[in-house]
Amino acid sequence: MHVEFCIQVNAVVHLGGSPTDLQHALLQGRKAFKHFLFTGHGDVPMPSAGADEGADARRTVTLGFTNAMTKQFELTMPENLADTLSSHGLSLIFLNGCSTADLGRKLRARGVPHVVCWQTKAADAASRTLARTFFSAVAAGRSFAEAFGDATQAVKNMTTSRGGPLFELSNPDEVGAGEGGPPWAAGVPLLLSEDSEAGA
Repeated sequence: MHVEFCIQVNAVVHLGGSPTDLQHALLQGRKAFKHFLFTGHGDVPMPSAGADEGADARRTVTLGFTNAMTKQFELTMPENLADTLSSHGLSLIFLNGCSTADLGRKLRARGVPHVVCWQTKAADAASRTLARTFFSAVAAGRSFAEAFGDATQAVKNMTTSRGGPLFELSNPDEVGAGEGGPPWAAGVPLLLSEDSEAGA
């Protein structure tokens, strides 16, 4: 079976940037933006401010914004990101990076109605398929919950060159997950919404 379709959406794409660039873009949008997609590293450790911070510093991770000129990370605390992203009337924030569930819950606590994120590490190919399918489904008129179901099913439907399943939706860090695969552990995506928290 061969199916072709074309869905047009209006989008602004920024490659690289910093948390400050994000804030400026949202301000310039004057609340015209309804959805926000971040694709990149979601579990970048914040640098320690002092040698005595130890384990607490290592536990703090954030989104990895990359300076377009220097190619270096520009980081800010997850609480600051949550404040920035939640103050511009976005109805959906999609955090397509590893281990972004903590930030997702901070966004929900600040009133963002719907957040898609990853509870675990995420395989690159699986995360690309998840985002592409999700936004295609939303553009076609599906609800966020329906689109999330479509997207997780699309990941589970991915196949190897021999036709077998490529991924399972499981935690790559669990003992035995994806061991001897395929199927490999794709990670565990979440949809955090006003009335529920849905996993794949």
